[in-house]
Amino acid sequence: MHVHCNPYIISNDALATVYESAGYGTASDYLSHQNFVTRSFPPGVFGFFAVDDREDLIGFARVFSDNLFCSWIAELCVRSGHDKDAVRGVILRSLVERFGHTAIYTEAFEDEIEAYQSVGIVARSRLTALSRVPGTNA
Repeated sequence: MHVHCNPYIISNDALATVYESAGYGTASDYLSHQNFVTRSFPPGVFGFFAVDDREDLIGFARVFSDNLFCSWIAELCVRSGHDKDAVRGVILRSLVERFGHTAIYTEAFEDEIEAYQSVGIVARSRLTALSRVPGTNA
């Protein structure tokens, strides 16, 4: 397994499949958006893609960054059937190597916390996550 950062060699199907496999909706919803991969990684949005020995996508992180002060990990997804800890670890180590000069923020699911902590991304008591459901006014 290794990590690369080039979204343009990732197929729409591969990315949508990992999203679905990780529990982030259905692949068909993602594939309904034309140029799905290209639109997911515009300037300022970076990808870290874990691939297996056959170059199949098995996990990825999507990061919003100004590459100066702060970076935000939007998603960390691992395809089911793979060692989540190992895949998360290799992705996060690569991400910290690239963006370690910035403050790195994220919201984590309970089962991801240990992977984040292993690379020094830890909970801060003074931070509170806020969110808004798309398409709502409140």
